[in-house]
Amino acid sequence: MTFADEVNKLLADAKERLEEETLGYIANGKVYAPEDVTIVKSSAYIFVPFEHLIDAGEMTEEEARARGWEPTVYPPIPWWRRLRWRISGLREVAALKLYRLVAGHDPEVDCDC
Repeated sequence: MTFADEVNKLLADAKERLEEETLGYIANGKVYAPEDVTIVKSSAYIFVPFEHLIDAGEMTEEEARARGWEPTVYPPIPWWRRLRWRISGLREVAALKLYRLVAGHDPEVDCDC
């Protein structure tokens, strides 16, 4: 049984129960007779990106490519940015060594004083 079948059954059961009770439908504080009301099912479309469907396992990459999806390919990181990161890492190491030299703080040495 699909989700749509379950919803249809739920709506049909609710309609029968309300008709049997003869209370009618209540909307905006008013009570309407069952014969005056028509039930309309609504539907909605929700856009879900292919990446989310692939991550959730709902769609394979082959199916997504068949529908026109192409994976995002990011450009390579420029050399000057990579060099800046390496230099900043070396500066941190050099600063730590200089601090330990000046302050006399050397945590690697065990002292049994």
